[in-house]
Amino acid sequence: MIRGALAAWRRRVRRPRRAAAPRALILLYHRIGEPGVDPWGLTVTPARLAQHLDALRRSRRVVPLHELLERLRRGEGRLAAVTFDDGYSDALTQAAPRLADAGVPATVFVTTGALDRPAEHWWDTLAHLVFAGALPTTCDLELAGRPFRMSLEAGASGDHAEATDGPWRAWEPPPGPREALYRALYDLLLPLRELERRRALDALHAWAGVAQAIRASHRLLTAAELRDLARRDHIEIGAHTVTHPWLAAQSVADQAAEIAGSRQAIERVIERPVTAFAYPYGRTEHYTRQTVRLVRRAGFALACANVPGPVDAGTDPFQLPRLQVQNWGVEEFAARLLNLT
Repeated sequence: MIRGALAAWRRRVRRPRRAAAPRALILLYHRIGEPGVDPWGLTVTPARLAQHLDALRRSRRVVPLHELLERLRRGEGRLAAVTFDDGYSDALTQAAPRLADAGVPATVFVTTGALDRPAEHWWDTLAHLVFAGALPTTCDLELAGRPFRMSLEAGASGDHAEATDGPWRAWEPPPGPREALYRALYDLLLPLRELERRRALDALHAWAGVAQAIRASHRLLTAAELRDLARRDHIEIGAHTVTHPWLAAQSVADQAAEIAGSRQAIERVIERPVTAFAYPYGRTEHYTRQTVRLVRRAGFALACANVPGPVDAGTDPFQLPRLQVQNWGVEEFAARLLNLT
């Protein structure tokens, strides 16, 4: 009996192992520029982007997003795709040239509400308002139909605290009253519809005495710039809604309008089909199964989330995971990639 068990063990050892299924990674960038106040860690400097792209193409084959799943199904491995969310103007001025120099294709997901008017995203405007200068010692307003009151005390002078191990990030405990104010206001504004959010921001600007302005460093793409970007052979354009709402907090009708409307707006500008979509904010709580169905119904072939993880041939093409890249040095960047493979 022992001999039989030993022989069976030897047969198992000699049997070749099944090859692991090929896997790929999708990287998610946002702004390319100088970070400044950056509560969500969205900004990567141009120099760091160039380093990331060089490291990426040395270790993986970078392919267009729309080819990724088909290549995985054919058994190709060590693949990667690169994406940019939100439609910042630096996708054209900073990212596109460095992508071209590295020979790396990318998909740029555009929020279309700013194509015909200068605009910043609301979270950038809010950060500038809260951290730019001196504020009243108390915020006591009605915002979105509800009372909002918070004391700033020592944090009203213009200084804001820094975390001991680096710049504060909004998912960390707030080290001071300004950080606490930013996070409380962010949570209040996040589920609102665009018009409600604009009114709330207008009231906050009036309270703070901060002039409303569109900063070149945070400006979004115009229609002319989007056309220019779409002409680049290495760039694919995807849709990212009209106003970047928290889709799960909106009605089905509003979700449908945001999803289909962004695709239609982009196609009018670039005069070619748009087949890729990215969920705003992109965590699992930010969209629903109904949202996914609406994306399919709008005619998209794939959709990206903002949840880290590898992609394989069986991954749901309408919930593709992505690794959000921060302003990491090249060693940390390489380690983060390795950790997901």
